[in-house]
Amino acid sequence: FLIITALFLFTAFLSYLFTGKADQSVVEATGDESLIEAGREAQNWLGFYGATVSHYFIFRWFGVSAFMIPPLLFFWGFRIVFQRQLIPLFSAFIFTVFAGLWLALLLGYLTHSMAGVNEISFLSGGLGYQLAK
Repeated sequence: FLIITALFLFTAFLSYLFTGKADQSVVEATGDESLIEAGREAQNWLGFYGATVSHYFIFRWFGVSAFMIPPLLFFWGFRIVFQRQLIPLFSAFIFTVFAGLWLALLLGYLTHSMAGVNEISFLSGGLGYQLAK
């Protein structure tokens, strides 16, 4: 489950970099139309669910720091399934939290220091922007 979730998240996040702007209106209008119609309009490679998950993780929460979550889930799932540890999980978790917060903060500061909203405003996510503010 963790390995499949990691692959799903990574694919959704990668697709968001290319189709996030087009899918934003689809995700935000979820209550206005049926899920089937929203799924047809979503351009994310994983459809409506991929667009929704990546919108929340990247746009609203962590920004591109969300790309650190799938490897952590993959290593955790690998350890459970194969009873082998590729890297120390506790060290990887600490690194992921520390680097993710700092990357979000740095990108939030860069986004906040630029005048107005531009093409790279989503990189920091909501958390990075609010931390920088």
